[in-house]
Amino acid sequence: MPVNEAYTDVVELCALLQCLGFSVKSLDTSDHNVSQDGATKTVIINCQSSGLHVVLESPGLSCSCPSTHQNSGVWQVSGVTGGKQLDKEFGCTLLGALPKAHRDKLTQELREMIRCIKQHNESVDVDQQKAKEINKSTSMIELNTPEKRLI
Repeated sequence: MPVNEAYTDVVELCALLQCLGFSVKSLDTSDHNVSQDGATKTVIINCQSSGLHVVLESPGLSCSCPSTHQNSGVWQVSGVTGGKQLDKEFGCTLLGALPKAHRDKLTQELREMIRCIKQHNESVDVDQQKAKEINKSTSMIELNTPEKRLI
């Protein structure tokens, strides 16, 4: 596998998202007989709170997904100990599962990456706000009038 194609397929993307707390809720396979060359991967992210809908694509990469002729069931394991609900584990035979030690390490590293991204985005927002303030002309700043109140 060429270096630039490492970790770019469905199995690896799902493993990364699972490390961030996403769970496999369903899995669908289709037999489209699509060529292995030039297969496009599509990731769709929906936020029900904000209504944001993002579609990401990675065209032109070969497919390294496992055969869909295998058992493709989704499984869930949960338990209760001492009256306390344990964390649920979700998985899928097609997607495989990382050992807990690997998953924990990746989770920690991914959360650090996301923290860095958020810090960068927040600093960009602050810089943009400062730039807007600097770009206001003096006359605009001087025109601030006190709020009118009805008595």
